[in-house]
Amino acid sequence: MTDLSTTAGVLVYLERSAWAQSRSWEVESVQQIFEGSTNYIYRVTYRCGTLSSTTNLPGTLREHSKSVILKHALDYLLATPHIRFPASRQVFEAAALTTLPHALLNDASSMGTLLVRVPALIHYDPKACVILMEDLSPAQGETGASFLGETIDFHQFCSEAKASSRMHIVYECGKALGRFIYQLHLQSGQNAGSPLKNLRELCAAHADARRVAAELIFGDLVHCIEKAGVQMSAQQRQNLVDISRDETEFLNNTLETLVMGDFMVTNTMIRFNTSSSAHALEATLYVIDWEFVTCGPAYIDLAHFAGEAWLYAHLGSPNDAWRLLSSGVFSAYRKSGGSVDMLRVLHYMAGHIARSTETFHGIEGEEQKSEIAKAALKIIIDASCKDWKALRQDTFIEALLDVEQDF
Repeated sequence: MTDLSTTAGVLVYLERSAWAQSRSWEVESVQQIFEGSTNYIYRVTYRCGTLSSTTNLPGTLREHSKSVILKHALDYLLATPHIRFPASRQVFEAAALTTLPHALLNDASSMGTLLVRVPALIHYDPKACVILMEDLSPAQGETGASFLGETIDFHQFCSEAKASSRMHIVYECGKALGRFIYQLHLQSGQNAGSPLKNLRELCAAHADARRVAAELIFGDLVHCIEKAGVQMSAQQRQNLVDISRDETEFLNNTLETLVMGDFMVTNTMIRFNTSSSAHALEATLYVIDWEFVTCGPAYIDLAHFAGEAWLYAHLGSPNDAWRLLSSGVFSAYRKSGGSVDMLRVLHYMAGHIARSTETFHGIEGEEQKSEIAKAALKIIIDASCKDWKALRQDTFIEALLDVEQDF
């Protein structure tokens, strides 16, 4: 089998692939993208040939696009190879990218001019463990002078949000994402009908995604916090052990609904229409990287999103965008009819924050790592005691609790 850990190997694969040959491809270049922590990811640029998505829906591939993203999976996480995650996870990602555009397309009207979509799947090769999908990076010739007409990382947009008009856009995008994730949960609940019923039944078998998520969030959580230099009392340590065990069991055994599993701002892209403005917002948000899609408790998606946003809110330059974004997600989710288990949200969120001290690129130095781990421990302990007053000392969490208080 061709080694797809190098650009040279990818070129060989594309030259020999019967599928690629049938498209009359003329590959111009293969560039490895080093942002992936789970897979080998490449951008493949081609001069000629034709592509179409598996959905057969209009507007699911960017017009005039001459590049695609190639993802190659191994039987473990690339950044943490000691964690086993079978390459067969691509079966579930490919199914989600094929099914969701049909199932959630009709809900676009309820989101006004802010649409939320998933990338178009172009091809899945299970033997080579390869997925080819739509490339959502900025098109050639686009510049950063204005966000209009560009597809950019939504994280980048939020990080640079300063003016009130952009803060308004961040909040509205949060609401659109909240409505989207609610529709995913609603339409794939235990009484879900076609077409998400089949996807739900398939993804219920994706136990590895639940196991890996639980391991990444709650596995060895006590050691992680202590390694960061945080001292705990014997009682706090035992409480953390008990909470980790309970949350792991609940996460692995609760098949409440279909969950994206890796829902966060860095897995979101945004493209603004050229006619868009702060007063007439027209844009499409893309939720990418669906390999953790599984059946699980609905709170996972909200907690995962909030946990990462909390990190950016506390580690970046002073910026209300992350608080507004998460408030928008939670508010729209609740207004749409969703319920939120705040206790479990806070436990998961804090676990995500603590475990990120080992991998998060924005944490600098041992002192900051200790501060973040200490804050995570406080969130877990305060939440387990239902000490809402203490939790409100954190303005980010206060904003989420304010949303719950409104309901």
